[in-house]
Amino acid sequence: MQETGDVPCNIKFLVEGEEEIGSPNLIKYVQRYKEKFKSNLVIWESGYVDKDDRAIISLGQKGILNVEIKVHGPSRDVHSSLAVAIENPAWRLLHLLSLLYDSNDGKILIKGWYDEVTSLSKQELQLIANEPFNEEAFKKEYGISSFIKGQSSYEIKKALATEPSCNISGLVTGYTNKGVKTILPSTATVKMDFRLVPNMDPKIQFNKLVKYLRSKGYSEKDVTINYLSGEPSFRTPLNNEYVKMIVDSASKIFDGVILNVSSSGTGPMYVFKDILNVDSICIGSTILPNKMHSPNEYTNLDLLKKMY
Repeated sequence: MQETGDVPCNIKFLVEGEEEIGSPNLIKYVQRYKEKFKSNLVIWESGYVDKDDRAIISLGQKGILNVEIKVHGPSRDVHSSLAVAIENPAWRLLHLLSLLYDSNDGKILIKGWYDEVTSLSKQELQLIANEPFNEEAFKKEYGISSFIKGQSSYEIKKALATEPSCNISGLVTGYTNKGVKTILPSTATVKMDFRLVPNMDPKIQFNKLVKYLRSKGYSEKDVTINYLSGEPSFRTPLNNEYVKMIVDSASKIFDGVILNVSSSGTGPMYVFKDILNVDSICIGSTILPNKMHSPNEYTNLDLLKKMY
Protein backbone atom coordinates (compact mmCIF):
# COMPACT_ATOMS: atom_id res chain seq x y z
CA MET A 1 0.00 0.00 0.00
CA GLN A 2 2.87 2.39 0.85
CA GLU A 3 4.61 1.71 -2.45
CA THR A 4 1.67 1.67 -4.86
CA GLY A 5 -1.31 3.25 -3.09
CA ASP A 6 -3.33 0.11 -3.75
CA VAL A 7 -3.09 -3.63 -3.42
CA PRO A 8 -1.36 -4.73 -6.66
CA CYS A 9 -3.38 -7.94 -6.94
CA ASN A 10 -6.68 -9.44 -5.90
CA ILE A 11 -6.70 -11.00 -2.40
CA LYS A 12 -9.38 -13.50 -1.40
CA PHE A 13 -9.85 -14.65 2.18
CA LEU A 14 -11.18 -18.08 3.10
CA VAL A 15 -11.85 -18.82 6.77
CA GLU A 16 -13.23 -22.18 7.89
CA GLY A 17 -13.80 -23.60 11.36
CA GLU A 18 -13.73 -27.35 10.75
CA GLU A 19 -10.00 -28.03 10.32
CA GLU A 20 -9.76 -30.01 13.56
CA ILE A 21 -12.43 -32.45 12.37
CA GLY A 22 -10.95 -32.93 8.92
CA SER A 23 -12.61 -30.04 7.04
CA PRO A 24 -15.49 -32.26 5.87
CA ASN A 25 -17.28 -29.47 3.97
CA LEU A 26 -14.33 -27.63 2.50
CA ILE A 27 -14.05 -29.80 -0.62
CA LYS A 28 -17.71 -29.25 -1.50
CA TYR A 29 -17.44 -25.52 -0.80
CA VAL A 30 -14.33 -24.91 -2.90
CA GLN A 31 -15.75 -27.10 -5.67
CA ARG A 32 -19.00 -25.15 -5.68
CA TYR A 33 -17.27 -21.76 -5.77
CA LYS A 34 -14.12 -22.70 -7.64
CA GLU A 35 -14.54 -19.82 -10.09
CA LYS A 36 -14.61 -17.36 -7.19
CA PHE A 37 -11.54 -18.99 -5.63
CA LYS A 38 -9.53 -19.14 -8.83
CA SER A 39 -6.07 -17.88 -7.90
CA ASN A 40 -2.31 -18.14 -8.39
CA LEU A 41 -1.27 -19.00 -4.83
CA VAL A 42 -2.71 -19.86 -1.43
CA ILE A 43 -0.98 -18.29 1.57
CA TRP A 44 -1.70 -20.41 4.63
CA GLU A 45 -1.62 -19.19 8.22
CA SER A 46 -0.45 -22.54 9.62
CA GLY A 47 3.18 -22.34 10.70
CA TYR A 48 5.53 -21.33 13.47
CA VAL A 49 7.81 -18.55 14.60
CA ASP A 50 10.81 -19.82 16.57
CA LYS A 51 12.21 -18.28 19.76
CA ASP A 52 14.51 -16.06 17.68
CA ASP A 53 11.48 -14.57 15.86
CA ARG A 54 12.31 -16.40 12.63
CA ALA A 55 9.30 -17.30 10.51
CA ILE A 56 9.13 -20.97 9.58
CA ILE A 57 7.73 -21.09 6.06
CA SER A 58 6.37 -24.56 5.28
CA LEU A 59 5.76 -25.81 1.77
CA GLY A 60 3.61 -28.77 2.73
CA GLN A 61 1.40 -30.51 5.23
CA LYS A 62 1.12 -34.18 6.07
CA GLY A 63 -2.08 -36.09 5.51
CA ILE A 64 -3.90 -38.11 8.15
CA LEU A 65 -5.97 -41.24 8.67
CA ASN A 66 -8.07 -41.44 11.85
CA VAL A 67 -9.44 -44.82 12.90
CA GLU A 68 -11.13 -46.51 15.83
CA ILE A 69 -10.57 -50.18 16.59
CA LYS A 70 -12.81 -52.02 19.06
CA VAL A 71 -12.15 -55.53 20.31
CA HIS A 72 -15.24 -57.34 21.60
CA GLY A 73 -15.12 -59.88 24.42
CA PRO A 74 -17.90 -61.30 26.62
CA SER A 75 -21.43 -59.94 26.30
CA ARG A 76 -20.93 -57.83 29.46
CA ASP A 77 -18.26 -56.98 31.99
CA VAL A 78 -17.69 -60.09 34.12
CA HIS A 79 -15.97 -61.00 37.39
CA SER A 80 -12.18 -61.05 36.98
CA SER A 81 -11.96 -64.51 38.54
CA LEU A 82 -13.20 -65.73 35.15
CA ALA A 83 -9.98 -64.53 33.47
CA VAL A 84 -8.76 -68.15 33.41
CA ALA A 85 -11.75 -69.06 31.23
CA ILE A 86 -12.64 -65.97 29.20
CA GLU A 87 -10.27 -64.07 26.91
CA ASN A 88 -9.80 -60.45 27.97
CA PRO A 89 -10.32 -58.06 25.01
CA ALA A 90 -7.81 -55.64 26.55
CA TRP A 91 -5.02 -58.23 26.23
CA ARG A 92 -6.13 -58.98 22.69
CA LEU A 93 -6.07 -55.30 21.80
CA LEU A 94 -2.54 -54.96 23.19
CA HIS A 95 -1.42 -57.85 20.99
CA LEU A 96 -3.16 -56.28 17.97
CA LEU A 97 -1.35 -52.98 18.55
CA SER A 98 2.01 -54.75 18.79
CA LEU A 99 1.44 -55.97 15.21
CA LEU A 100 1.06 -52.43 13.84
CA TYR A 101 4.23 -50.71 15.01
CA ASP A 102 7.78 -51.72 15.88
CA SER A 103 8.89 -49.49 18.75
CA ASN A 104 12.51 -50.59 18.31
CA ASP A 105 13.00 -49.10 14.85
CA GLY A 106 9.91 -46.89 14.57
CA LYS A 107 8.55 -48.67 11.50
CA ILE A 108 4.90 -49.30 10.71
CA LEU A 109 4.44 -53.04 10.18
CA ILE A 110 1.24 -53.00 8.10
CA LYS A 111 1.92 -54.79 4.82
CA GLY A 112 2.47 -52.40 1.92
CA TRP A 113 2.17 -49.30 4.10
CA TYR A 114 5.16 -47.54 2.51
CA ASP A 115 4.52 -48.63 -1.10
CA GLU A 116 3.53 -45.13 -2.27
CA VAL A 117 6.26 -43.24 -0.41
CA THR A 118 8.80 -41.65 -2.77
CA SER A 119 12.41 -40.71 -2.08
CA LEU A 120 13.32 -37.12 -1.32
CA SER A 121 15.29 -35.11 -3.84
CA LYS A 122 18.85 -33.98 -3.09
CA GLN A 123 17.55 -30.43 -2.82
CA GLU A 124 14.94 -31.43 -0.24
CA LEU A 125 17.46 -33.41 1.79
CA GLN A 126 19.86 -30.46 1.73
CA LEU A 127 17.13 -28.08 2.85
CA ILE A 128 16.30 -30.37 5.79
CA ALA A 129 19.97 -30.69 6.72
CA ASN A 130 20.45 -26.90 6.71
CA GLU A 131 17.26 -26.09 8.61
CA PRO A 132 18.02 -24.67 12.09
CA PHE A 133 16.63 -26.80 14.91
CA ASN A 134 16.99 -25.99 18.61
CA GLU A 135 17.15 -29.49 20.06
CA GLU A 136 17.42 -28.41 23.69
CA ALA A 137 14.54 -25.91 23.46
CA PHE A 138 12.36 -28.61 21.87
CA LYS A 139 13.16 -31.12 24.63
CA LYS A 140 12.61 -28.54 27.36
CA GLU A 141 9.25 -27.45 25.96
CA TYR A 142 7.89 -31.02 25.95
CA GLY A 143 9.65 -32.27 29.08
CA ILE A 144 11.66 -35.03 27.42
CA SER A 145 15.33 -35.97 27.82
CA SER A 146 15.85 -37.71 24.47
CA PHE A 147 14.21 -38.28 21.12
CA ILE A 148 12.47 -41.50 20.14
CA LYS A 149 15.02 -44.23 19.32
CA GLY A 150 17.79 -41.82 20.36
CA GLN A 151 17.68 -40.15 16.96
CA SER A 152 19.86 -37.20 16.00
CA SER A 153 18.53 -33.71 15.28
CA TYR A 154 18.80 -34.31 11.54
CA GLU A 155 16.85 -37.59 11.76
CA ILE A 156 14.14 -35.88 13.80
CA LYS A 157 13.88 -32.97 11.35
CA LYS A 158 13.57 -35.43 8.47
CA ALA A 159 10.95 -37.52 10.29
CA LEU A 160 8.84 -34.49 11.28
CA ALA A 161 8.73 -33.23 7.71
CA THR A 162 8.61 -36.33 5.57
CA GLU A 163 7.92 -39.62 7.37
CA PRO A 164 4.60 -41.40 8.07
CA SER A 165 3.65 -42.08 11.68
CA CYS A 166 1.47 -44.44 13.69
CA ASN A 167 0.06 -42.95 16.89
CA ILE A 168 -2.25 -44.08 19.70
CA SER A 169 -4.47 -41.12 20.60
CA GLY A 170 -6.52 -42.88 23.27
CA LEU A 171 -7.16 -46.25 24.92
CA VAL A 172 -10.36 -47.09 26.79
CA THR A 173 -11.20 -50.35 28.54
CA GLY A 174 -12.43 -51.65 31.87
CA TYR A 175 -12.72 -49.78 35.17
CA THR A 176 -10.64 -46.58 35.40
CA ASN A 177 -12.10 -44.72 38.39
CA LYS A 178 -10.66 -44.59 41.89
CA GLY A 179 -10.27 -47.74 43.92
CA VAL A 180 -10.70 -51.30 42.72
CA LYS A 181 -13.36 -53.06 40.70
CA THR A 182 -12.22 -56.54 39.76
CA ILE A 183 -13.75 -57.02 36.33
CA LEU A 184 -12.86 -58.48 32.98
CA PRO A 185 -14.10 -55.83 30.51
CA SER A 186 -16.45 -56.64 27.65
CA THR A 187 -14.67 -54.32 25.16
CA ALA A 188 -11.38 -52.56 24.58
CA THR A 189 -11.13 -49.57 22.22
CA VAL A 190 -8.27 -47.62 20.73
CA LYS A 191 -8.33 -44.40 18.70
CA MET A 192 -5.39 -44.01 16.33
CA ASP A 193 -4.06 -41.49 13.87
CA PHE A 194 -1.64 -42.22 11.05
CA ARG A 195 0.17 -39.22 9.53
CA LEU A 196 0.55 -39.65 5.79
CA VAL A 197 2.94 -38.23 3.19
CA PRO A 198 2.37 -37.39 -0.50
CA ASN A 199 0.86 -40.18 -2.67
CA MET A 200 -0.66 -41.94 0.35
CA ASP A 201 -4.46 -41.98 0.04
CA PRO A 202 -6.20 -42.32 3.46
CA LYS A 203 -8.91 -44.63 2.10
CA ILE A 204 -6.33 -46.91 0.45
CA GLN A 205 -4.21 -46.93 3.62
CA PHE A 206 -7.31 -47.80 5.67
CA ASN A 207 -8.02 -50.75 3.41
CA LYS A 208 -4.43 -51.93 3.89
CA LEU A 209 -4.92 -51.73 7.66
CA VAL A 210 -8.15 -53.73 7.56
CA LYS A 211 -6.75 -56.38 5.21
CA TYR A 212 -3.62 -56.75 7.35
CA LEU A 213 -5.53 -57.20 10.62
CA ARG A 214 -7.99 -59.65 9.06
CA SER A 215 -5.03 -61.68 7.77
CA LYS A 216 -3.75 -61.86 11.38
CA GLY A 217 -6.96 -63.52 12.57
CA TYR A 218 -8.93 -60.49 13.78
CA SER A 219 -12.33 -61.23 12.25
CA GLU A 220 -15.24 -58.86 11.70
CA LYS A 221 -17.17 -60.76 14.37
CA ASP A 222 -14.90 -59.79 17.26
CA VAL A 223 -12.92 -56.76 16.00
CA THR A 224 -14.59 -53.65 14.57
CA ILE A 225 -12.37 -51.30 12.53
CA ASN A 226 -13.95 -47.93 11.76
CA TYR A 227 -12.74 -45.20 9.40
CA LEU A 228 -13.29 -41.87 11.20
CA SER A 229 -11.75 -39.32 8.84
CA GLY A 230 -8.82 -38.74 6.53
CA GLU A 231 -6.99 -36.19 4.41
CA PRO A 232 -4.24 -36.65 1.82
CA SER A 233 -0.90 -34.88 2.11
CA PHE A 234 0.47 -32.23 -0.22
CA ARG A 235 3.81 -30.48 -0.76
CA THR A 236 4.46 -27.41 -2.86
CA PRO A 237 7.59 -27.94 -5.00
CA LEU A 238 10.72 -26.06 -3.94
CA ASN A 239 10.92 -24.53 -7.42
CA ASN A 240 7.48 -22.92 -7.18
CA GLU A 241 7.79 -19.41 -8.64
CA TYR A 242 6.35 -17.73 -5.52
CA VAL A 243 8.62 -19.30 -2.89
CA LYS A 244 11.38 -16.70 -3.23
CA MET A 245 8.88 -13.84 -3.20
CA ILE A 246 7.29 -15.10 0.04
CA VAL A 247 10.69 -15.67 1.66
CA ASP A 248 11.86 -12.16 0.67
CA SER A 249 8.64 -10.58 1.94
CA ALA A 250 8.74 -12.42 5.27
CA SER A 251 12.40 -11.46 5.72
CA LYS A 252 11.36 -7.80 5.83
CA ILE A 253 8.88 -8.42 8.65
CA PHE A 254 10.43 -11.16 10.80
CA ASP A 255 13.98 -11.44 12.14
CA GLY A 256 14.77 -14.22 9.73
CA VAL A 257 13.18 -17.00 7.70
CA ILE A 258 13.48 -20.78 7.83
CA LEU A 259 12.24 -22.63 4.75
CA ASN A 260 10.68 -25.98 5.65
CA VAL A 261 9.88 -28.88 3.28
CA SER A 262 6.69 -29.72 5.16
CA SER A 263 4.91 -29.20 8.43
CA SER A 264 4.54 -32.26 10.65
CA GLY A 265 0.87 -31.39 11.10
CA THR A 266 -2.13 -31.84 8.85
CA GLY A 267 -4.40 -29.48 6.95
CA PRO A 268 -6.49 -29.57 3.77
CA MET A 269 -3.81 -28.07 1.55
CA TYR A 270 -4.42 -30.82 -1.03
CA VAL A 271 -7.95 -29.47 -1.64
CA PHE A 272 -6.64 -26.36 -3.37
CA LYS A 273 -4.27 -28.32 -5.57
CA ASP A 274 -6.87 -30.94 -6.44
CA ILE A 275 -9.70 -28.53 -7.28
CA LEU A 276 -8.00 -25.25 -8.18
CA ASN A 277 -4.60 -26.60 -9.27
CA VAL A 278 -2.89 -24.03 -7.08
CA ASP A 279 0.04 -24.45 -4.66
CA SER A 280 0.10 -23.32 -1.03
CA ILE A 281 2.75 -21.78 1.19
CA CYS A 282 2.42 -21.61 4.98
CA ILE A 283 3.79 -18.64 6.93
CA GLY A 284 4.44 -18.93 10.67
CA SER A 285 1.93 -17.26 12.94
CA THR A 286 2.31 -18.94 16.31
CA ILE A 287 5.07 -20.13 18.66
CA LEU A 288 6.15 -23.55 19.87
CA PRO A 289 4.97 -23.09 23.51
CA ASN A 290 1.40 -22.35 22.37
CA LYS A 291 0.18 -25.62 23.96
CA MET A 292 -1.39 -26.83 20.72
CA HIS A 293 -4.08 -29.46 21.41
CA SER A 294 -3.45 -29.07 25.15
CA PRO A 295 -5.25 -27.08 27.88
CA ASN A 296 -4.89 -23.29 27.54
CA GLU A 297 -3.92 -23.34 23.88
CA TYR A 298 -3.25 -19.84 22.60
CA THR A 299 -1.79 -17.76 19.80
CA ASN A 300 -0.19 -14.33 19.63
CA LEU A 301 -2.12 -11.48 18.01
CA ASP A 302 1.07 -9.62 17.13
CA LEU A 303 2.30 -12.62 15.15
CA LEU A 304 -1.02 -12.89 13.32
CA LYS A 305 -0.67 -9.22 12.34
CA LYS A 306 2.88 -9.83 11.10
CA MET A 307 1.76 -12.83 9.07
CA TYR A 308 -1.04 -10.92 7.37
